[in-house]
Amino acid sequence: MNPLLEQFLQEARENLAFIDQNIEKLRDGDAELLNSVFRAAHTLKGGSGIVGFESVKEITHHAEDLLDQVRAGKLTYTSEMEDALYDAFDEVVNLIEAAEESEDVVEADASRTSGIIERLNELMGKSGQEESWVSPMQMVPDTLSVVNDDLPFLASFSEAIPFHTPELSEENFDEERLYAIYFDADENCMLFGNDPIYALSLLGDKLRYVTTCISEESAKEVMDADTEDELLLMRTAIIAFVYGRYTEIEEALFNFIDDLLFKPLDIVTLLNISRGEIATLDVIKDFAKHGAQKFAESDMEGLKASIDETLTLIGKETIQYRRLVRLKEVVDKIDRDYYPQMRGFFDVLNSNESFIPDSSASPAVEAAPAIIEETAAVQSQPEVSQAVEFTQKDKEVLFAVLKQQLVQLRKNNNDATKKRVEALIRKPLIDLGYTFQESYSSCESLIEGIEAILGEGKVTAVVQAVEVKTPEPAVTQSTAPIAKTAIEESVVSEVESKATVVEERVEKAAVKTAQEPKKNVIGKTVKIEQESIDHLMNIVGELLVAKNSLPYLADNVGDMNAETIRRSILEKYSFINRLSMQLQDLIMGM
Repeated sequence: MNPLLEQFLQEARENLAFIDQNIEKLRDGDAELLNSVFRAAHTLKGGSGIVGFESVKEITHHAEDLLDQVRAGKLTYTSEMEDALYDAFDEVVNLIEAAEESEDVVEADASRTSGIIERLNELMGKSGQEESWVSPMQMVPDTLSVVNDDLPFLASFSEAIPFHTPELSEENFDEERLYAIYFDADENCMLFGNDPIYALSLLGDKLRYVTTCISEESAKEVMDADTEDELLLMRTAIIAFVYGRYTEIEEALFNFIDDLLFKPLDIVTLLNISRGEIATLDVIKDFAKHGAQKFAESDMEGLKASIDETLTLIGKETIQYRRLVRLKEVVDKIDRDYYPQMRGFFDVLNSNESFIPDSSASPAVEAAPAIIEETAAVQSQPEVSQAVEFTQKDKEVLFAVLKQQLVQLRKNNNDATKKRVEALIRKPLIDLGYTFQESYSSCESLIEGIEAILGEGKVTAVVQAVEVKTPEPAVTQSTAPIAKTAIEESVVSEVESKATVVEERVEKAAVKTAQEPKKNVIGKTVKIEQESIDHLMNIVGELLVAKNSLPYLADNVGDMNAETIRRSILEKYSFINRLSMQLQDLIMGM
């Protein structure tokens, strides 16, 4: 028999036995029991699909849908549903028994299968209607928890990223695309042999990046853990970035598939960063005007050079800095047909508004002449010096700029930085009535001059930067030797700040055990052959013999010379080393 089919049949028996024992108990309204029965049915459906047992997959798919609607509160569990589920899973038992006898998948009686499915559909109110396709993926509820973190892998990512993610359908669902995958797994998963890092390693080079974070509270609980079980609790939030098909991901992460939240990534989503200080910056106004022109001219190299220059003029803590870094990472992946729609990105660059592309924008080749002509007209106008009436808002913005430039001066204490900052702030300060020297002798004297202006009190209202305040991670990420491709290069990202949804999920995990009852773990057991268990017991017995011989050796050391002691210790070491290697090989095989 095919080993994969044999394993499926064994697990199917266990899941069917659990379902049969509990279908009647569902009338008691136990939500946790309902979830466990649903999970058993889902595991049965997934396994049957992997081995190609289509008849079992069809029946369990509809039974699972009925259970899911009851679970979601859309239907009330009735005796008719109970009878229908018994009939459905009885038929699955018959098919499993037939497969065991023939040692291969079998065809079901079409009329019998159709009758079962029709009855289940009637109970769900689907009778006579064509069943609509539903994506099996659960989506990430908060996109910002994915895109706000730094994603350095994008700079070298060579595959295409769509400008917009098309609506998922049955036809395009399994196409290759870039996914962000959030692990919403039970914290007890590793206690039952389900290691998320090992599961991710099965993706090979489809895994492009992993970011992890842990709250301070969870980190302290890890450090204070008293037992091995507590140390194995998964208290870390994991977001994996994978390029591949859903079926490939499902195969590798099968044990976690119900606990995964997906987000197909596109250019618009990646550019909508919302984390960072918000301030209106004149240098960004200038960049936005020229950036739109670069897109119109299809001058991506010029745009990237302009981004690099602008990044040196603004603080790394600003939202503009993060958005420009992300733009540089993805600019080469934007299809030329979407260049006109990028103008909307520059319109909101100086704010925290979301980038919503204008789908009615004309093609890039048509838009370019108009923008170039408009820009040329502006550049050809003579510069006219005129008095400008500054508002309180202008003063607030200037103070925000001064604070940002102080950061740059303190980080880059050199003459080039001093000259750049002087040139940037001299005219606005003089226009606002502040005394500012023609040139300062050093960065230190310029810093003192700016600090003096900020402390003069002429402007009482200062821009209040908006930032996401989250605790610093108490434990830095660590890598695991799980694969020798992208995992070695990017399995862990230093997380500066956690988005709200991810932080809440991690912090809730720390108290979940105390607040919630233990979950049934159907589908989370590890299947081991009896022969392996016997072999394991033999090795353990030999290890006990080796351990018991060590005190004897210690008692007789006084009667031995150095060479005899050395030889005896090496003999014991060789014996224990051989058993340890056998034990390691056996457990890895399991």
